[in-house]
Amino acid sequence: MFYFSQAAPQDDFSAIWMYLFGSIKTSCLTLSMLIFLAGGEAYHRGCSDCIHPNPKLIRVGDFLSGVAAVVLTFSLVQFGAATLAIGAGCLLAAGKFGSALFSAQSAKDHDRSGLQFAFRMMAIVSRVPSLAAMGATLYVYAFIGENQTDAILAMVMVLSYLLWLSGDCLLIVGHPVLQKNNPSEFT
Repeated sequence: MFYFSQAAPQDDFSAIWMYLFGSIKTSCLTLSMLIFLAGGEAYHRGCSDCIHPNPKLIRVGDFLSGVAAVVLTFSLVQFGAATLAIGAGCLLAAGKFGSALFSAQSAKDHDRSGLQFAFRMMAIVSRVPSLAAMGATLYVYAFIGENQTDAILAMVMVLSYLLWLSGDCLLIVGHPVLQKNNPSEFT
């Protein structure tokens, strides 16, 4: 599933180039990771002040993550996990784009914050089929004796999904819907 080239690379640079940009699917995977990285930086800067988070930067992070989800879905469909990739990708993209479009400007925006909470939960739920697919792939590669390179790549993807899941959980833990006793933190 993940092994990109059976030919021996001529040098280290060409091996890295093949791994990152050797085909449409690997190029899309690399591009999605770069976009997720940019979105993560927007989240980091937007949440760096715990008392007064910057909603504009958080929306930028949501939008970039939605774009990355679309590109990642295209890549994973190319790798062959079409059903789970499309299901998880649609949930994640809808959750991220919905969070960007319907973000609460403050805790006083109860209607919009409830809608944003639903979109944030949608992003969290999207991680379940992704983790299931990657976990099954990891099991096959690691325990049934397939290529060890593929097992390492699948393990990196599982760890990435767990990291992204923890980030999504952090975004929802500080959400105004869960902070009914102290809404002033999000104004």
